[in-house]
Amino acid sequence: MEVIYRLNLACEKEERLFCVTPNPEICLQALKDEKFRQILNSAQLSIPDGFGILWASRYLKGKRSFARWLWTLLTPHLTLKESVFPERVTGTDVMKQFLSHFPQRKVFLLGAAPEVNERLAKKLLAARVQVVGHYSGNPSAEHDELLRERIQSSGAEVLFVAFGAPKQEEWIARNVSHLPSLQVAMGVGGAFDFLAERKKRAPRWMRSWGLEWLYRLLIEPKRFKRIVNATLVFPWKVYRNSR
Repeated sequence: MEVIYRLNLACEKEERLFCVTPNPEICLQALKDEKFRQILNSAQLSIPDGFGILWASRYLKGKRSFARWLWTLLTPHLTLKESVFPERVTGTDVMKQFLSHFPQRKVFLLGAAPEVNERLAKKLLAARVQVVGHYSGNPSAEHDELLRERIQSSGAEVLFVAFGAPKQEEWIARNVSHLPSLQVAMGVGGAFDFLAERKKRAPRWMRSWGLEWLYRLLIEPKRFKRIVNATLVFPWKVYRNSR
């Protein structure tokens, strides 16, 4: 996965790299929130975390007609082959592969529920990943100074933030300039829950066919509105705006 080597290169060269992971839901939020859109556009690295992003790139590179829009929606098995992007790259996969390939990097884990944060830190330390700090924290601005002190004193090179979008991206944009030891900062959404094995991911075949939304709906019905946004509202917005 090319992206993990790009993150490590930033550490080697002591560059500052802010990585974001847009998916359909994040794009819809950014469409309504100009400040959030500016934050996403300010990132040095943006990766397609969401099958809908691959689908949109497939549709937008060809003839923009209703018939073709409908055809691309009904043939998800062709999306990986015809998308501009070679693959979907989730924040969970990036984090997992990065820590596996570069366990020597000093990592700080920020966010998620306290028990999830603690569980993941112990799991990674047992795997000899150099976790120099971890804290559940709070994304509100009044806690910024406390969190910055914890992170900076740890000497972390890489910060993974799991507050969920848009809070995690807003927190990074607001605080990263106050953390000179950091080379990489990345919002990873629900990655802590998956890597700590608190939640299960959809089977690989469902992910490759763009059906992860169906798996999430079955195990978490309360996500219904979010899934509707990703699977119905987002495709319609792409079609309407492209016209």
